[in-house]
Amino acid sequence: MEGLRCQLCLFHPQHCEPEHPFRLANSAAFFCTLLSSVVNQMIIGPGKRAKTDSEPGEWLLRTGIVCVSILPFTTGVYWATSALLWTPVLARILFFLPCVIGWFCIIASILSCLVACCSEM
Repeated sequence: MEGLRCQLCLFHPQHCEPEHPFRLANSAAFFCTLLSSVVNQMIIGPGKRAKTDSEPGEWLLRTGIVCVSILPFTTGVYWATSALLWTPVLARILFFLPCVIGWFCIIASILSCLVACCSEM
């Protein structure tokens, strides 16, 4: 019956009541996915020497790593349609900066690898 209901909802949307994709169960799954991608930053702490030498640089690096870790989620939320999000403007504002930082880190890493490869030749 559930498969038939899904087909009816697909071809006749007025037949079924509207359902939001970010229900409690889905929101919990998204939160756990984000938490699992960032937990490596919480578990693996900086060394004692790194704390005394360059703390601002370390926090900048860790922020970049977190933004790269959650990059698929932030990119997806930023480009999602308004049908998927309750408040699309607020979600885009919240996820814009981590998305940009993550993509900047990826592009900077690729460019630094290209520069390193070209400088050896």
